[in-house]
Amino acid sequence: MSRAEVKMKLKKTLPFLVGFLLLAVLLYTLGVEKVLGLLAKTKLEYLLLALLAYFVCELLAALTLKILFPEGKLKYLLPCHMCGMLYSALTPGRVGYYYVAYSLSKKLGKSISSNAGLLTLMQAINFFLKVIFSLAAVLYFSFYFITVEAKYYLILVSLAPLAVVAVIAVFLYTGIPLKLLGNSSGLLAKIKSYVISMQDASQNVGKMSILKIMLLSFLSWLLLGLMLYLTAKSLSLEVPYLACLMMHPLLSAIMFVPFVPAGLGLTETGSALLFKIIGLTTADGVAFMLLVRAGMIIIDSFGVVDMKLLGEK
Repeated sequence: MSRAEVKMKLKKTLPFLVGFLLLAVLLYTLGVEKVLGLLAKTKLEYLLLALLAYFVCELLAALTLKILFPEGKLKYLLPCHMCGMLYSALTPGRVGYYYVAYSLSKKLGKSISSNAGLLTLMQAINFFLKVIFSLAAVLYFSFYFITVEAKYYLILVSLAPLAVVAVIAVFLYTGIPLKLLGNSSGLLAKIKSYVISMQDASQNVGKMSILKIMLLSFLSWLLLGLMLYLTAKSLSLEVPYLACLMMHPLLSAIMFVPFVPAGLGLTETGSALLFKIIGLTTADGVAFMLLVRAGMIIIDSFGVVDMKLLGEK
């Protein structure tokens, strides 16, 4: 094996190693047997309802793709989105979701770069709403007795998506990226053509389409709050629906940390902190987040059907 291949393998495995190490340290600190004991008492009826709520949420996401790709059929868009979500759960910063751009290019005959531009716009809208929801969450959790450090943590997590929105807005709606690339040639010229294609695709999306996407994102938030509520119920944890609703934007924001796959270890730590704030134990929070993560992966695993569909093309 060459040195370059070793570096490539290390680059791919290091984020997983870091994520699992963070999770292992957290579990060791809390007591593995305590967390496993909580998971062993899971009530399947509530867990199945939680999975159903998440599946409906995935249907709404497929409808969002339908708005951006009207020529696509829902029966293809749903497994495509789910497969993208599965990849995103295995990649730092959840960048694996851009598998959808590749999949749709094969199905619809459109360029990967224009598809990526539309997906980036969709992410920008979601992040914009995430900022609003997260600030509401900070206000909600501030009614609990929390430390100054916890308040700073909540504010930081809630404002982090704002930076992502700003970067995406500059990338898609200004000439700055093109100016930076200049009159380039070779690889840079190819990147410039990709950027132009992404900007053209995203700038052609109408205001009404953006409003529809925002409405579907809001409904998804309500459903994801329900999923968290039912997951808590499956662990016999009494967590108000409103608290679950407010938890989601904060926890999902951590999942986009670009160092470990879907915020592995960090999201569980955030969940532990939030559960401590509302009067439950940190072990409750970790068990809860592990179950949420497992449930999402179980549902999104059905997205592997999309790989089979691609193979038939």
